[in-house]
Parts: sequence; structure tokens; C-alpha cells
Amino acid sequence: MKSPSESWDDYLARKARERDRRRAMTDHRKAPMPAGRIPAGYCQRCAKAILHLPGHRLVGQVNVKRRWHPECVRFHEIANHSAAQRSALRQAGQTHCALCREKVQFHAWPTDRLAADADHIVPLWSVAGGVTMANRGCFFSLVNLWTLCHGCHLAKSAREAKARAKLRAAEKKGAEARRQPGLPI
Repeated sequence: MKSPSESWDDYLARKARERDRRRAMTDHRKAPMPAGRIPAGYCQRCAKAILHLPGHRLVGQVNVKRRWHPECVRFHEIANHSAAQRSALRQAGQTHCALCREKVQFHAWPTDRLAADADHIVPLWSVAGGVTMANRGCFFSLVNLWTLCHGCHLAKSAREAKARAKLRAAEKKGAEARRQPGLPI
């Protein structure tokens, strides 16, 4: 909210900084995609050419009407949509919570204790800065997902949030120590 002593320009600049900070906090949740604009006929995920299939009169040529390979569409859905993650885990046979071994319900109310939740084994925030975009793909695939019941998922997420808060506090403390006058940066 705008304070009475704050000008509109300052208020708008502050809001823009807050929006950018919120966006930066969720960048680790974005699946890796090629940089730049990809032309028609090339996959939007892997940037490889999409060719006409055998039986088509233009077999082997670039199909400019397509923008995704079918396997890339599935990867993108699993990387970005929790419903697709749960569906893929159910199809893979993961019908029990990986922590408490209770049978989960895939069509339960989301707040039900035994509702199925798809969870990343290695949290995405923990690999955001230390891994190149090319190598981040495996963290968004089924290899890094497991099924948890809602209760175990809440508990695991709380533990991860505490660990992340400690990490941020240590980073902030280190940054403040470097900013003190007289210390080398």
C-alpha cells in the first residue's frame, strides 16, 4: 500500500521491484527451454526439426505446422502441471506414499490426508543455481518425482522450507559481512 509520504513514481518503482523479486524466487520452478524464438517446424522444447512422417508426400522435410514433438509435449506437461505429474506417477505404479507406505487416493479431495501428491525428491530450489540449464531437465522428469500422501508432503515441505530459510539467512549474513567497510569484497 502506498504511504502518504511516498510519491507515485517511488510507489510504482517499489511495486515493480517486489514483482521482480517474486518472479526471481520462482525461477527455479521453470522447466528448461531453449533461449530465443524458435521458428515454426522446430520443437519449442528441444529446438530440433520436426519432420513429416513416412507416408506423407513431404516425408523427411520440416513440418512447419508442428511446434512440439509428442515426447516433448509429455515432458513439458509433467514438468509444469501437477495433475500430469500425479497421472504419470499412477501410471508408473507409484500408488503408495514413499515415506509412510500408506496407499494414496489419486481422486481424493486435495486436503485429505491420504490424497496423492507428486513431490520432487531433490527440491528444485536446491539445484537452481548449481546446475546448468542443459542439465536441469532431469530434475523436472519422472526420475525426480515420487508419490507422497498429503500429510507426509506437508511435513517434508516444512522441513525443506526451514532448510531453505537457514540457507538464505547464511547467504544474507555472508553478503552483509562482505559489504562492511574495511573488508575486501
